[in-house]
Amino acid sequence: MTVDDAQSGGLTKGTDWSDSEVRVVTDSYMRMLRAELRGERYNKAAENARVRESVNRSRGSVEYKFMNISAVLIELGWIPIAGYKPYSNVQSALRAAVAAALVDDSKIESAMRAAVESLPSTSGRLDLVTAPRLIIDASGWTPRRDGVFRDYLLQAERNAALGRSGELAVLDFERSRLRVAGRSELAERVRHASELDGDGLGYDIRSFHRGGRDRFIEVKTTRFAAEVPFFVSANEERFSAEVDDRFSLYRVHRFGPKPKLFILDGSLASTCALEPSEYRAQARAIV
Repeated sequence: MTVDDAQSGGLTKGTDWSDSEVRVVTDSYMRMLRAELRGERYNKAAENARVRESVNRSRGSVEYKFMNISAVLIELGWIPIAGYKPYSNVQSALRAAVAAALVDDSKIESAMRAAVESLPSTSGRLDLVTAPRLIIDASGWTPRRDGVFRDYLLQAERNAALGRSGELAVLDFERSRLRVAGRSELAERVRHASELDGDGLGYDIRSFHRGGRDRFIEVKTTRFAAEVPFFVSANEERFSAEVDDRFSLYRVHRFGPKPKLFILDGSLASTCALEPSEYRAQARAIV
């Protein structure tokens, strides 16, 4: 067992990987990412073993490095592989290797673009799951932006057709939830507010708690994993604080034949690690 594997099955920081080791694990991750974006089958265990044939590291250490790469991709505005949850504490050599791999591989960029612009042809009923544990230390995380990269996270968020499909799935989910709870009269009153009353309200759907109290729902939808960050507007953040315990963030993920959903109840400031990403600017008058 190497030093970096000494605790928690390899999920603690220890000896840095050499440049050659970093290239091996980065190349492996990129092979899997290309396959996933294209909907092709691949074997994560086989890739892990393939890396260990070239580096003197344990299985857990290789998994940790894959998770580091997911964190770097998110920093750069790219979609990571589902199943490799992003872990911070990334060595600088790995960041550089990932950035270089993205620049050198035009095929992975075209596959990423196609993935974020596409819409699944079918969608099943939402499966409610537990919210993922935050595993990036947001207090010490500084998102990076390189001029050669597009922000695919933001581009995916602006897929209007996907967003509307997610909202319609949540409408069905809410009406079904209330009917099952014996509140059919409330189910009939669930309202697609963003479509019927206009955008910019700070929420998308007006629903109800089982006891009849209002529930203001903001829906965020992605085709990708639960850990992929999402974007909220200043208006949504302010509104969530105003209504607080009547506000819920519904995160629809893995949207497609088997979509999943987790729910965050309460103001966005209390349930999410928020990082300012945009400012509205206007030139000052010159006196």
